[in-house]
Amino acid sequence: MKRVTSVVSKRNRITTRQLCIFIPVLNEEDNLDDLFKDLMSLKRELVKKKTELVLLIIDNNSEDNSWRKIVSNLADFRGSTAVQLVTNIGYQQSLTMSFSLIDSDAMVVYQSDRQDPIDVILQMCDLWSQGANCVVGVATNRADNFSEKLGRRVFIKLFKSSSDIANFNWFTDFYLLDRSLYKQLKSLPLQNQFIR
Repeated sequence: MKRVTSVVSKRNRITTRQLCIFIPVLNEEDNLDDLFKDLMSLKRELVKKKTELVLLIIDNNSEDNSWRKIVSNLADFRGSTAVQLVTNIGYQQSLTMSFSLIDSDAMVVYQSDRQDPIDVILQMCDLWSQGANCVVGVATNRADNFSEKLGRRVFIKLFKSSSDIANFNWFTDFYLLDRSLYKQLKSLPLQNQFIR
């Protein structure tokens, strides 16, 4: 009988990063089924990139069945969190709150109305893997109607007139922030923020 004197075991170490998608919700009952279907597809693609997907959903006191749909779908996303607020604190305060509730390697801000193509998040993750701390999705072709285009132009003019940012031509609520950035924002007060 032979004796084994040494055993060498090399295990393939798979380093998995965690990406949290922050999704603010207000009366989005009609969009949520499709949103969760898209998120499940995204989750499968991110696994191929050695990235775990978790969600942070803040429901700003929806008056429809949004909360029920959120709860029923969240079980498919292990480690995810949903918060139901008893009053509507608004988008900006929800975003500021999210910085304290997330503890992932990076976060993506994504709107529940699916106004941005969710598969762009895969491209954002590729840039993040290459060392980018902030990746911003910029709309190149919006299907806005006349009133939406006018509202956007008025907003930009008002923002330029009240800001020291000279080259502000667009704004977005679709971006990826590395932990090194979003953790710096967690000490911001909830009131009077405008984060873009």
